[in-house]
Amino acid sequence: MLITAWLVVGCLCFGGIGGDPQADAPNSKPTDPAIIKTLLPTFANQTDAVLLTLVKKYPGLVDDMDSSDCTALHYAARFGRVETARWLIAHKADVNTVSYNRFTPMHMVSNATLAKLLIKAGANLNAIDAWGNTPLQRAAEENRLAVVDAILASGYKLDLRSAIMVKKRDLVKKMLKDDPNLARQPSNASGLWGDTTPLGLAARQKDKEIVKLLLDSGADVNEGTDMPNAGGNATALTNAVWAGDKEIVKLLLDRGAKTDVVGGKFYRRILDYARKHSSREIVELLEKAEAKGKEALPSLSHKEVMDRFRSRATAEEIRQFDRLTSATDTLSQTRAIELVLFKLKDNELFEIGVTQVEQPGHLDWCVAWSRDTDDICQAVHDALGRVGLGATASCGHGCAGWYVTREEFFKARQALLNSATVQSLGVTVVTPQFRLP
Repeated sequence: MLITAWLVVGCLCFGGIGGDPQADAPNSKPTDPAIIKTLLPTFANQTDAVLLTLVKKYPGLVDDMDSSDCTALHYAARFGRVETARWLIAHKADVNTVSYNRFTPMHMVSNATLAKLLIKAGANLNAIDAWGNTPLQRAAEENRLAVVDAILASGYKLDLRSAIMVKKRDLVKKMLKDDPNLARQPSNASGLWGDTTPLGLAARQKDKEIVKLLLDSGADVNEGTDMPNAGGNATALTNAVWAGDKEIVKLLLDRGAKTDVVGGKFYRRILDYARKHSSREIVELLEKAEAKGKEALPSLSHKEVMDRFRSRATAEEIRQFDRLTSATDTLSQTRAIELVLFKLKDNELFEIGVTQVEQPGHLDWCVAWSRDTDDICQAVHDALGRVGLGATASCGHGCAGWYVTREEFFKARQALLNSATVQSLGVTVVTPQFRLP
C-alpha cells in the first residue's frame, strides 16, 4: 500500500473568522497567506462548518494552492469535508486540478459521498498520478473500499491491473480467458513499495490461482517495477517473498523468475531480505535457485564523485565551489556539497546513499526512514515545522520514507538530527556518503 501525505507546517488562528455560514455570495477578500500555508493542518483539524465559513470568507481558496500544489478541494476530499467541498464545486473549483504528486482530488477522496460528488462534477477517473495510478487504483491500494465501490457504481470500466487490485477474481478470469494478451501488456511502472504489475499484485495478495493464470496467459515473470528508493527492479518474486508465500515463490522460480532483484531499501538482493525476515523454506528455495546475497552496495569513491562534478560543472560553478571550500563556516561547506551532489544522476546518488525521485518541476530526496506510526509522523511534522519546512511521506509495509526537495535536504536533515524526540523514536536520518576533503 502506498499512502502519500503532505506535511505543511504552521498555525492558524481562527479568531475573527466570522460571517454567516449560510451566505453563498463570494466576496473579493484576498486570502491571508498564512491560511494558504496551513491548509493541510486546518482541514485536518477543523470541522466542516468552520471550514465552510473559512472558504466563504476567503473565496480565493476556490483556486489557491499551497506549497504542495494542493487546493482546498484536495483537502476537503481527503478529510471528508462534504459541505465545504460542495460549496467549492458550486463556485467552480477545478475538480481535476493536479497537486504535488499529480494527485487530483479524486485520488485523495476518503468517502463515497464525496467521491460521488466529484464524479458528478466531472472528475477524470482516468487521471494518472506520479506513480502511474488512477483514482480507483490509489483507493484500492489504500483500502478505501467505499470509494472503490462508488467509482465502480459510476460505470467505470476496470482494466486488468485494477481488477486484480480490487480482487474481482471472477472478472480477472473472464478478462484473461477472453483476451490472454492482456497479461502480456507491459506496465512500465515505478513505485516505492514493490512490484505493481498485475503479476506482482497477485503475488502480493498471495493469490496463487491468479498468479498461475497470469503466467499461463504469458505474463512476463521477470517484468519489474523500478524502485528508485532501492536502486533496482522489484518483481513478482520480490512481492511473493515479502508476502511470505513459499508456494508462490516456488511457482515463480519454476517459471524462470530471476533472483537478482532488490529486496528493499536496505537489502541489495532478495536473498539478503529473506535471510533476515523469511522462513527457512523460502531461503532454501532461493538458495537452490542460486540466488546471491551479501553483495556490497555499490558506492562511488570521493575521487569518482569529484571527477563527475568537475566534468559536468561550468567554469563559474567550479570557481564557486573552490571559494566555498576555502571558507570554514558550516553554511559554505554545505553549499559546496550541494554543488557537487546536484551534478550527480539518480543511480550515482543512490550509490552514495541518497534516493532521488523526480516530481513535476523539481527533484525530491529522501531525508529519513522510519516505522509508519502516528507518533513518528507527528515528531517529524513538528521537527520540520520548527524550521519552516514540510515533507511528503510515502508509506507502505509498515515503513515510511520522508521526502523533501533537494534544495531543502540539508536543512531538513539537520532539523531531524536536532530533534531529541525524532532521535528517540529510531528515525533513520539519511547521511550522504560524501565529505569534503
